[in-house]
Amino acid sequence: MLCSQIWPSVVIGVSPIEWALRAYISFFCILFVFVELEWMLDIEWMTKFPIMSSFMVRGIIYSFIGLIGMEQSIAMRVDMLHLDHVASTKLQIASIFLHVTAYAMTCLGGFYFLLGVSCMKEFRDRMRRLEKEEKDERVSLAQKNAEKEVLRRQILEEEGLA
Repeated sequence: MLCSQIWPSVVIGVSPIEWALRAYISFFCILFVFVELEWMLDIEWMTKFPIMSSFMVRGIIYSFIGLIGMEQSIAMRVDMLHLDHVASTKLQIASIFLHVTAYAMTCLGGFYFLLGVSCMKEFRDRMRRLEKEEKDERVSLAQKNAEKEVLRRQILEEEGLA
């Protein structure tokens, strides 16, 4: 969705209002990338915002951004009526690209909303917690084994067997 917001601005100039709308949507798209990388980044401030913590809210916002993208796509097609063939072709490609990405964003929002309704966030959080506990156990066991190996080597060196 971010690329589909930037590309038409580069290919064909847009008005200041359209540019501002595209800038806002681009900002939200970048924010969404960080939201989706929450498990990799582990940033504390991300958990304090509703968009970060609720699948239903995330789904509603994703769908809203997707619907705005669809509306932009329709507006681009209306603008094509006043352009020559070459500019119209470029705008048509940009419009189709925007429409496809906006549709995907809307579907993703609906999917997140359904996940939120079926309480899958709690399930995901529980699975992550269990995975973290298992990882901590494996690390602890590996540390104990490393300590035992160091102790074994010290004993062998003291007895002159190593």
